[in-house]
Amino acid sequence: MTPKLAYRLKAGLSFSSLLKSRLLRVVSITVLLVMVFMMIFRLNYLESPGISRSYAITLIIKMQDQGY
Repeated sequence: MTPKLAYRLKAGLSFSSLLKSRLLRVVSITVLLVMVFMMIFRLNYLESPGISRSYAITLIIKMQDQGY
């Protein structure tokens, strides 16, 4: 194995691990945001009589399906 090839392999491995850690960070931030949003949503809308509970739940499920 030439040193250049070994360096490229090492760089590729570190890049993929960096990508994984960044992906994990993005996923955790998204989960936190969704939890906060759902708490606010539940406090604001599910208590008011204007919106029904089932409608709010279906709305949340639709948004999760679309990837928000």
